[in-house]
Amino acid sequence: MRLDDGKTKQEILMNKDNVGVLLGKMLWHAMENFSSGCILLVAASDYYREDDYIRNYSDFIRLAG
Repeated sequence: MRLDDGKTKQEILMNKDNVGVLLGKMLWHAMENFSSGCILLVAASDYYREDDYIRNYSDFIRLAG
């Protein structure tokens, strides 16, 4: 998992079944290289609203300021 807050970038290797990551607001993230049989679980504190999400990295960097 790659994380970026607009200033600092971090990579987390998700290779243990007892480890999770809590993502806060204004954190660009990318998940890739899933192994066969991998399960990704996402839980949210609110209903999904498409207009709440930034889809373009350049827009994210501008807003993260």
